[in-house]
Amino acid sequence: MTILRGICIVVALAALAAALLVGEPDVFGLLWLFAVVLFIVGAGSIAADAFPLRRRLALWCSVLTPVAALAMVVAGFARVVPALAVAPAVVVTLAPVVYRPKT
Repeated sequence: MTILRGICIVVALAALAAALLVGEPDVFGLLWLFAVVLFIVGAGSIAADAFPLRRRLALWCSVLTPVAALAMVVAGFARVVPALAVAPAVVVTLAPVVYRPKT
């Protein structure tokens, strides 16, 4: 696990905690801040997983991390339930750590 992936995991879990504990509409401001951090660190994670090429799952999850961050931002405008807005980011950041195929 790279340091960047660890940062993404911490930010995604913090966003999930905020989504569960902070009421609407205040939570969307926090989700926006978490999404900015996820977007920037996720972009760095793409580079870290692509050069040198790591597992495909790790690379694809790194590519999907900024997309999940954009979904968190759009969720505030679309009035999506905050926990559902954060779920893709949590899944994408935790998947490469949780799923370890047998080699």
